[in-house]
This record gives sequence, C-alpha cells and structure tokens, in this order.
Amino acid sequence: MAQGVEQTINYTTRDGLPSNTVYGIAQDNLGYIWLGTDKGLSRFDGKEFINYTEEDGLLDSEILKFFKDSKGRIWYFTLNGNIGYIYNASLHTVENTGISERIVSITEHKGEIYFTSRTHCFKIEESGKIKIFDWDFYCPSFESNGSRLFLWTKNTIYEVDTTNERLSILKTGEALKSIKSYLSYYREYLISYSGTRSQSNSTIVKYNVKSNAIEKIQMPYEIRNIKVVNDKLNLFTFEGIYEFDPANNSLTLDKTNIWCTDKILDSNNNQWVSTYYNGIFCKNEIINISQTIQSKKLRRVYSTHSDVYLLDDLQKTYILNPNNDLVRIDAIFSPERFIRSKFNHLIIGSHSEISIDNQNYRIPSLGLDTIGNHLIVGAIDSLVIFNIHAKKPTILSTVINKQFGKIRELLIQDSLHYIIRNDGGAHTFNVETEEFSQIKIRTRINNIHKDQNGIIWLATNGSGVYYLDENNKLENINQTNGLSNNFPDKISSIGDDIYLMYADEIDIIRNASNDKLAELKIDHLSGIPGNLIDFSSTDSTILVVTDKGLYSIQPKLSITKNNEPIPLRIEHLTADEIQIKLSKDIEVSLPAGTERIRFKYSAPFFQFGQEAIFRYRISEPDSKNDSWNQTNETFLTFDKLKSGRYTFEVQCRSNISSWSDTQAVSFQLLPYWYEQVWLKWITAFFSSIVIILTIQQIRATILSKKKLKTEKVFAELSAKKAQFKSHFIFNALNSVRNHLLTNELKETDDFLVAYSKLMRKMLDVSNQVLIPLREELELINLYMGLEKMRLRDQFEYDIEIANNVQLDKLKCPAMIMQVFVENAIWHGIMPLSDTGFLSIFITQKKHQYIIRITDDGVGFKSSEINNNRKSWGTQIVNDKINLIKETYDTDIQIEIESNKGVGTSVAISLPINF
Repeated sequence: MAQGVEQTINYTTRDGLPSNTVYGIAQDNLGYIWLGTDKGLSRFDGKEFINYTEEDGLLDSEILKFFKDSKGRIWYFTLNGNIGYIYNASLHTVENTGISERIVSITEHKGEIYFTSRTHCFKIEESGKIKIFDWDFYCPSFESNGSRLFLWTKNTIYEVDTTNERLSILKTGEALKSIKSYLSYYREYLISYSGTRSQSNSTIVKYNVKSNAIEKIQMPYEIRNIKVVNDKLNLFTFEGIYEFDPANNSLTLDKTNIWCTDKILDSNNNQWVSTYYNGIFCKNEIINISQTIQSKKLRRVYSTHSDVYLLDDLQKTYILNPNNDLVRIDAIFSPERFIRSKFNHLIIGSHSEISIDNQNYRIPSLGLDTIGNHLIVGAIDSLVIFNIHAKKPTILSTVINKQFGKIRELLIQDSLHYIIRNDGGAHTFNVETEEFSQIKIRTRINNIHKDQNGIIWLATNGSGVYYLDENNKLENINQTNGLSNNFPDKISSIGDDIYLMYADEIDIIRNASNDKLAELKIDHLSGIPGNLIDFSSTDSTILVVTDKGLYSIQPKLSITKNNEPIPLRIEHLTADEIQIKLSKDIEVSLPAGTERIRFKYSAPFFQFGQEAIFRYRISEPDSKNDSWNQTNETFLTFDKLKSGRYTFEVQCRSNISSWSDTQAVSFQLLPYWYEQVWLKWITAFFSSIVIILTIQQIRATILSKKKLKTEKVFAELSAKKAQFKSHFIFNALNSVRNHLLTNELKETDDFLVAYSKLMRKMLDVSNQVLIPLREELELINLYMGLEKMRLRDQFEYDIEIANNVQLDKLKCPAMIMQVFVENAIWHGIMPLSDTGFLSIFITQKKHQYIIRITDDGVGFKSSEINNNRKSWGTQIVNDKINLIKETYDTDIQIEIESNKGVGTSVAISLPINF
C-alpha cells in the first residue's frame, strides 16, 4: 500500500520566531506549541508566534529544555535557576529557590516534581512548597521510571527513598565520571551521554537497572540532547536525529544535515523538530493521499469503468497499468473525452474527430454520452446519434439546431432530456419537442456532471456549484454554505460524495443524495503537492493531476486524524493600548472615553491543508441582533462604541470540524459624568420646566399678537360692512320710494316684508367673517327675490348645486356673492330690452369649490374690467377678501370674463378648508 504524502514546513524568524536557535519544543494542555530559544519563549498556534521575554514575566531570557508533567504543566529549564511552568497557555512562577545555577534535570515522581542544578537537588511538593535536599553533588540528575526514582551524579548512580529521603548506591565507577549531560529512562535503561561543544564526538553511557551493568558506546558526532519520543529513544546531533535501541546498541539515522535539538509528536501526529540555527520544522503525513506517478508533464486524466488514461504536455496518450506504470497507446490527436459504453466500446472524443473502438469519424465530439444502444455526440450546431451495438457503429440520425453552437459537454438527464453546455452556458434540450432552453445561471459554467443518483451538477466561475433537484429546481451551494471558494474548475463523484476541484484544494460534499442535500456537510482536502490541473474518479479513488505528478486520494480514509472542535481561548482585551487580563465570569469595566477596544483570541490548530475559521458577535445595548460574523483574523477591533453593557462571543472551527464552545467576555463601557442616568433625569426635569415655561411665554405672545391682529381685522371688516350695508340700504330705499310714488301699496308691503327678512339675515351674519355656504345662498336668494320684485320681473334667476357639494361643511366669506349679483342685475340685465337671466352654479374640486355667477346681460369689453367697471361694492369685496387672505393665510381667486352683447361670468374659487 502506498504511503501518504509527507509535507514539511520550516518556520524561522521570518515567520515570527524570536530566534532561529531553538532548544526545546512542547505542546501544552490546550494544544499550543511552546518553543524555548536563546532569546526567550515563544508560543505558536498554527497562525502566529507570540513571544515572551522577562518583561512578560518569563524567569530567564534563555530557555534550554522542557518537561511536561502528568497534570499538563510544562516546566522549563533555565540558566539562572528560577523555576517556572506553563499551563493554560500562561506563564506561572513558584517560590524562589535562591539557587542561581543552571537547571540540569526535571522529572516527576509520585506527584512531586524533582529538580537538580549544578550543585543542588530539590523538589516541589504537592503543596507547592520547595524542599532543598542536604546532598552535596556536582551535576546530579534525577530520573524516574514511575516506580523508582534515580539520581545520577558525577561518579555514582543512586536510588532515592522518597519517604525517608535517603540514597542507596546502585552503581559507581570510572564510566560515570565524565557524565555532565541530560538523563533519560528508556525501557530498563538509564541513559546519558558525555561531551562538550569543544569535542567533535560523544559517548553514550547506559545503565541496566535490572542487571546493574554499565556500558559505554562511542558516537562519531556530538550529542546535544536525549529524549524518548513515540516510544523511541532519540539522540540529537548536528547530522540529524538517531534512534538508539539500547538492547542491541543499534543506531538509525534520520539524516537531515541540520543540528537538531528536540522533537515531539503533537496531538495531530505532526512531527516537530527544533534546530540550533534553522528554526523549527513541522512534518505531516496526509494518510489518504499517495503519489502514483511522479512527473511534471502530465496534463489530463480520464477514468472509465475499467481504465485510467492520461495525457502529457505533448498530447501523447497513456494508459495506467495495474503496476501504476504509464503505457503509451495510439489515439486520436488531443483527446478530450474517454468513455466506455455498456457494451465495452471505448469512445474517445476531441475537438475535430471521434474514435469508436479505433474507428475514426471526422465529427467534433467534445460532448459524449450513451443511452441504451445509442451514442449521442455533441458536435457543432448538431447532435449525431450512433448505433454502437452493431458490429460496425452506424449513424442513425442527425439533429440540426443552430442554437447548439459548439457543444462543449453533453449529459443525458433522461430519455427525453439532454443537458448541453456550450459557450453560452448550460441548456436543456427536449428530444421530443426539440425545445432548447437555457438553464438560468448568470455566471460562466466550467463543468457539468451527473452523479449516480441522476442529479445534474454545474460548476460555475464565480457562483459556486448548482444542482438540479428531483423536481428539476435549480439550487445553489456557494462559499456561504461552506465551499472553499466560488470558483470550482471541475466536478466528479464517488457514490453519494461530490468532489469539486480548485487550483489548490478539493471540496467534498458528503452524502449528496436527494434526501440529504438540505443538510450540507462539506469537507476540505488540501495539502496535495503542486498546483492542481485536472482530476477524475474511479469507483473508489479520486485521481488528481498536478504539476508534480499523479496522486490518488482514498475518500474512505479520514481526511484528518482529529475532527474534534478546536480549543479556543480569548487571550486578552486591549482598551486604547492598555492590555487587560481577563478572568472567567467577571465583567470588565472600561473607563468613559475609551475609543478603541481590541480582542485577541487564538486556537491552536496544526492540520495540514486545513484552516482555523472564526465567527463572532457582539451584543449591543438594546439590540436583538444575534447574527454571527465570520473572519480568519485572530483579533477584532471595535471603535467608538457607545456606553453600555456588551457581551463579546467568539467560536472556532476547522474546515471539517463543528463549532467550538463559545468563549465570551462581558464588559461595560462606562459613560461620561454628563451621561450618567441620574444626571440625565435631573437635566431632563429642569429642561422640561424651562421648555414648558418658554412655550407658555411664546404661546402667550403669539395669542396676544393674534388677538390684536384679529381685533384689527374685525374692526376693518366691520367698517367695510358698515359701508356695504349703507350702500345696500340706500339702493333698497330707492326701490320702496319708487313703489310708493306709483301707488302700488300691496307691492310695497310685499317688498317691505321681503326687505325685512333680508335685513334680519344680514344682521345675523354681520359679526361673522366666515359663514356656512348654505346661509350665504339663503341670503343671496332673498336678495335676488327682492331685486326681481323691484324690477317687476325684468329677469329670471336659478341656483344650481352639484351633487358632490356639501353645503353645511363648506364656508365662505359673508355676503361675498351679493355685490357680483347686484352688478349682474344693475349693469348687465337692466339695460336689456328683454327679460334677462341670472344663474348661480356651485361645483367642487379636490381642494377648492367654485361659485360661478353668470348673466346674459349687455356685457362689456375685457379692457374695461380693471378700469371703469369697479363699483363701490366691488371695491368693498376686494378689500374684504384681502383681509381674509392675510388673516387665514389662504388663497381666494376671483376671475371675471365678459363679452359685449353676450354677458358676464364671475368665478369665485374658495378653499374647502379655511
């Protein structure tokens, strides 16, 4: 079985390391990678390095080695003897030992941590107190095998009785004298080494705790560290890392030609190696990807039911044999499609011809599919149907349709419907009706594919992927649904899984059957070496051509060894450059005027081809918005938030894992003193009083001015009315005088009765500026009746009201019609030799109503309207209207039209609402 593809990444100072000299590596309880360097400590989460120095609480500027205890604490070796450890991604210190010497060893035995320095031995008890042993040794080292604690000194190996703090000699001798280095227990051996930087080689010394035997093995290279990793004893040299088996003294070299210092396997089985001068290396094996062919010349891959075909950059065609060797075959030039019919016919299509079992036809054939005994070929402006069951393939028919254009791909959806892709997009062709209709996708179509469930998939150049469901309804899956991006180049499938190829990775839509598409699960596969050029699928394998060769992907194998939610941690909050430590379940108070709030969070994630993705939300005061926002950044900044209480929440996931538990921080942005609630209430109270008093004062002033203005208007109107009444009374008395002179006593009596009614009505409206239109019409009806009596029936009159006019709701200036009616009678009708006619017609429009007074009198020229025809009464009306306009801020229009010998018409336009 082929091994998975290995990838190695080298991280240096260019990536954020404080130094390229890295002594030690460890992974903490949260998953972060910690690095001890000659310039301090560094923490790596897969995205960025966070560096710590003595200013950040680090106990020494040079960290030599790590030891991880059973509680997940990482103890670090210092040069100055200070003791500290890492836990929950934070630095912790313990009681000062007072020892200013390099830490030589750290080990754990029965829950207690044991240390040695150059000349001291001590331990940290479970209570946290430091116990210094009264033993005088040079360069001692502790090591435990779980049940026994050993102490290796300059020339003696002891077993430690931890209860009585006594030492028992296990071995002494010359072989131990030169040992001044790290100690490790492996299987039944205590193993250390000798050597200094001035020497070019080292000596391994192993002590068998069962046989009490000591043995020395000469090494050709200098050893700088010794450590058990993945049940292998590793020796770190400048040539590489040796795996040493003390049972038979065998050495296996992982040759790197780089001076290595430490090595670990993290929780995702990535291998990390630190070096003296080259930073760190991380190596990962992607177990479900293997290289089948190594080549830079491959350009296309095609799979049929039984074979795999490949094209190189010279358009040569090959078949992949069972031994994964490429065998050259003869085929048409520049083939683009390979399919096999159910009768095992090999059909090859190209831009210019088609080959069916090596029989060639000059028909462009980029679109190929079979149904029953028939092969459907998509050509240019046509479909060519072959019978391929016969011994010799024969053309049965050709369908010509200029709308087809150059067919790029063809799929048979069912016996009546074909899916055709041309340069204009994807279309549906009905075989029975020959209807050719476009599938409405706005972006360019890159590829179409039919899966085993009959679902048609369409890869687009900017809108992700579409599919036609069982009801032929078009549905879209794009980046917002979890795709890597919206530009898939090609589609393939294995079983219910749909594969989308991009330039550098592959998306897998899992279980994409009709009844499960509503519940999308999308995996992402990256880390395939090289740039992806083409891919295809067999019944069980995805084959990918890159610029480095042909790779096989086994979809049944897990893409990653760990798809659990990624641990997430909010590091800190920064308010205007002031960093604030966060405590669980404690609300942070920020001072008024804080303009910028920045959250720093991280999630340790070290899976090749995968990426940590974050989403966040922040609840604002009085806001019900609970939508999440997605980001790839590990920090978020919020500027100029208003005062109030907030909760910031963040989650994390990989491309294939579920969202992590929510990490949240509650904080309160305090208001300025003038924004305090109590001050707002007091301010509002006094402001309300001031506003009320001001409004009352303004209102009183306005009422006073309005009263004066109203009184002025009424005084002027009263004067005008007095003039008007005098004018009218004078005319009426003339009529009574005429009746008396002619001894017409009954007519005089009738006249005086009518006159008294008119005068009573005039008295009723004399003190009103506006009166209902109905009262105005009653008054003018009395007046016209009186004038008709006075003139001995010299005219007839009529009042007509349109149906939409509501007399009781409309108002008009009192006696506005009288003067115009009088002018019509006296100046228009009286000069006639025949009986005249006077009409009043009232209509209503949207915002106004119109009173039209028309007579068929002698009329006058239009030029005389504004010159000689203004009577005293007309002038009074005009003055009255101007006063009303000024008082009520409204518009009243009077239009007069007259033709000599025809008559006169007066239109008075009044607003519906005064």
